[in-house]
Order: sequence, then C-alpha cells, then structure tokens
Amino acid sequence: MLNIAKSTTPTVPSAVKSKDWTKASTLELQSGSEDEASILNAKTKERRRCKQVKREEKQCREEVERRAREEAEARV
Repeated sequence: MLNIAKSTTPTVPSAVKSKDWTKASTLELQSGSEDEASILNAKTKERRRCKQVKREEKQCREEVERRAREEAEARV
C-alpha cells in the first residue's frame, strides 16, 4: 500500500516543487496568518458583543435599583 502524507495546512504546488524551504514555509505561514486574522476578528467581535451585553445588563440593574430607591423614598 502507498502511504500518503496528509497535511492540515494547504500547500502551494509551486512551493512544494521548490527546493527552497524558506519560500515554502513563508507561503504556508502567510496562508495561516489569514486564518489567524479572521479568527482574531471573530474573537474580537465576540468580546465586544459580550461587553455590550454586560453593559446593558448593568444599566438595567441600575435602573431597577434607582426605581426601587425612588419608591422607597416616596413611601417615607
């Protein structure tokens, strides 16, 4: 049987044929950096969304507490 090596990162055919390992590794790093950038962008968006949700929850709690204080003052 023929064992075929499987790689998780795509390689450019011209870089594989090349004997220059720096060229091949540079191309692989560049293709991976695009993936990393999209992952980082997604994580950043998720963090911003979470912060916004927390901000809104805090505002709601503060509003409820303010109303409760005003009602307590009105009763006295």
